[in-house]
Amino acid sequence: MRATLPAKRKASYRMILLVLMFLFTCEFIVRGPLRFLSQGSEFNDFVSPLVQSRIFVGGNDPYDPFELIRFWPKETQPPTFLRKDVQEGTAVSKDGVPSPYPPTCFALLSPISVLPWHFAKLLCLTTNCICVLILIYLLLSLSRLRAASSRAYLFVALTLGFAPLHTALASGNLILPVCAAGVGAIWCSNRRYATAAGALLVIATCLKPPVGIVFLVHNMLRRRWRESMVGIGLSGIIAGATALRMWFGHVNWIGSYSKNIHDMFALGAINDFTTLNPLRFHLLNLQMLAYLLSDNRRLAMIGSWLVVLGLLAWLMTVKRHEHETELLELSALATIALLPVYHRFTDGILLILPLCWAIATDDHQLQKITRVVLLLLLPFLLPGASLLHTLAKYQGAIDRLASSWWWQRIVVPHEVWAILAISVVLLFALHLKTTSTVQAIIDPSAGAVDRLRWRNSRMAETTNR
Repeated sequence: MRATLPAKRKASYRMILLVLMFLFTCEFIVRGPLRFLSQGSEFNDFVSPLVQSRIFVGGNDPYDPFELIRFWPKETQPPTFLRKDVQEGTAVSKDGVPSPYPPTCFALLSPISVLPWHFAKLLCLTTNCICVLILIYLLLSLSRLRAASSRAYLFVALTLGFAPLHTALASGNLILPVCAAGVGAIWCSNRRYATAAGALLVIATCLKPPVGIVFLVHNMLRRRWRESMVGIGLSGIIAGATALRMWFGHVNWIGSYSKNIHDMFALGAINDFTTLNPLRFHLLNLQMLAYLLSDNRRLAMIGSWLVVLGLLAWLMTVKRHEHETELLELSALATIALLPVYHRFTDGILLILPLCWAIATDDHQLQKITRVVLLLLLPFLLPGASLLHTLAKYQGAIDRLASSWWWQRIVVPHEVWAILAISVVLLFALHLKTTSTVQAIIDPSAGAVDRLRWRNSRMAETTNR
């Protein structure tokens, strides 16, 4: 009877994981692809950069709102509110269009810009779904989780239940191919495919620089110079070619781009982090939290950058090892990167990296830390921004809650609090991990004991699986 108890417990645990995976898969399908097809297929995060790539190919200003309306897909009509806002000159500040993607993004999208909109939107959805599968596979490979293990099931289930992933799919955001390309570059680097890694870095960096640069910086910190130089060199060539294309076309894109950036981040605009922006809870950058604590815009900017620079300085002081700490180091860098500059809820997909590390690591020294990381990631299994957006429609409820300090300083910026805490915890884990590795090198006997304990724990875990 005693011998059968572990087997029954193992079977029960596996059944719970399968049920969890099924439920999260259903949620993934409903809140991702189906929501894109039913709600967001006519106006989403993809239509603006696609239209801007058409404008770019046509030799016009991709940052001119009137050009955006003129080149809008003939198969569908621009939303009424967008036409109205363009005429009033508020499309950039209220709607965030034309999008602030760099010209390099339009250059990469230009091959598909000639497609009819109905084909282009299905291609966008298909590509994003494939990128989700690729991202899961790559992270399982990097973390060295066996596909049939319980931990792998848990990681896949929680990834499919990740709310930023749903939002990115539903809105057609480019963050998914950027993350898939960035993680793919790390995977290729580990297998000495330097040229392929550099090419993937180019895709990630050119499509969305604030996210793609995370993977480029990680390669540079790892002293993978060939991959980094390929990424920087090809990105520079693409950037130069796009600038020359518009220069020869006499397009004053720099002026309109600068104006759009200014309007998007102006007081009360869609990307403003102050209380004048009613949709500020969509933001993940630290400035929103710093402003709520200080009530000073300038102080919030300075304080946020000082905190981020301190975190980066801590990261730079940690000694790097070939494979033991790579996923942990990448997770820390990606989490910190969400804090200093503008990031929306969809960019929270980067937090899948610490999710994978926390589930995959089997270091007994870090068990409590991994549990803390998983606990801090739980809010991202809920669509917090969407819930707050829905609640914002009930003005009476908001007026009553807005007067409480805990609502303004804890509930509204709860995701920023979580990201800041995850950054600190990951850096502390990295410090402990590298310190124990160095100690093992200095004291071989201690290292042998640690290796023996690790081997025994792995054997026990394999037996339980």
